[in-house]
Amino acid sequence: MIITREHAPEWARFTARKPHPLADRKARGRYNRALRSRGVPAKSCSHCYAVKALSQFNKNSGKPDGRESRCRECHRAANAQWYAENTERQRAYAAWYHKEYAEKRRAYVARWYAEHTEERRAYMVRYRAENPDKERAKERRRRARLHGADNDGWTDSDIARRAEECDAYGCFWCGSDPGEDWHRDHIVPLSRGGSNRLENIAISCQPCNSSKWAKIPYEEWTPPLAEEPA
Repeated sequence: MIITREHAPEWARFTARKPHPLADRKARGRYNRALRSRGVPAKSCSHCYAVKALSQFNKNSGKPDGRESRCRECHRAANAQWYAENTERQRAYAAWYHKEYAEKRRAYVARWYAEHTEERRAYMVRYRAENPDKERAKERRRRARLHGADNDGWTDSDIARRAEECDAYGCFWCGSDPGEDWHRDHIVPLSRGGSNRLENIAISCQPCNSSKWAKIPYEEWTPPLAEEPA
């Protein structure tokens, strides 16, 4: 038989893809009940119909098997789609919620911190020990805010990249090797109106940074490289 255009509608009925056997809700329910009766820790997802382990479904005490009908992957995809389609609505709700329940949230946070004081303190000690660079960056941002200084969020990686590009790894003021415990020095101090942007940051050794302190370079303090030889 030669398939022509006039045969297409009829042919399509024969070649149409058959629905998934678990697409029917009743059939899927019977299948999941059969798995439970046999003690199999798995079920079919109501969205993708794939049979997955129960651990791949979020918990829901209201369901017969204690799990959601959709798997976590489908649940995340549905949530992502909803948030993408309702961004402004979600922002408006979040703003309303934070304003409406501000006191309740503050009370909850205060109670939680009071009940987990030691646990929180131990966590912070461990975090600071494991993330010294982040703690230093946090302290720099705090100081910049106190002085009202402009800040671009630079990190030690930015300084290292700039040093590599310029082939300048020595102390900015004396040229010596600053060692592993090098200082991040504000060329114009924060207290004198300097910014906390990368262009105002220099690698410094400890002696130069301590000597310069909060002085303006070349006006109130002369760097060793600029000093005239005796």
